[in-house]
Amino acid sequence: MQPQPRLQFSVYVIESNRPSEIQEGLNEGAALAKALTFARIPCQPIPVKDKQSLWISTTFGTDIQMMRFGPGLAVHFSGHGCENGVELTSREFVTWQELASMLGPLQVKTNGSFLLAMSCCKGIFAARGLSAAGLKCEGVVGPSEDVSWPDNVVAFISFYHHL
Repeated sequence: MQPQPRLQFSVYVIESNRPSEIQEGLNEGAALAKALTFARIPCQPIPVKDKQSLWISTTFGTDIQMMRFGPGLAVHFSGHGCENGVELTSREFVTWQELASMLGPLQVKTNGSFLLAMSCCKGIFAARGLSAAGLKCEGVVGPSEDVSWPDNVVAFISFYHHL
């Protein structure tokens, strides 16, 4: 039996930690980048602190990302979430509707051909919220409940390796 060809893709990690986590050196983007580089999967971690830097990372950053890594793209958000959205380092809250608006240019540029990975508590709720806001993408993955950060990091490293 011939081995199946691997899907060629890259992972664009948008990370927004709490200030205390930054001081402790907890950095999912760096952990993913090391593991994915070892697996020969291009990864670009981008730290964001507030809504403005999140907006920049989802609009201007995606142009750079796509030119560098080609068409297969996973946008990975690492942070703190709930059923209604995500909280940023600045303590600003981003609703799913706002996130859908920020990801709109990427949807247009890729014709919705990107995967959204929500590495945060209740991250799967993004699927319903973003869909209701009209955002289209290949799929949304994430936990349905609260999850520890180490469990999320290990789960997503395994997910990308098997993808």
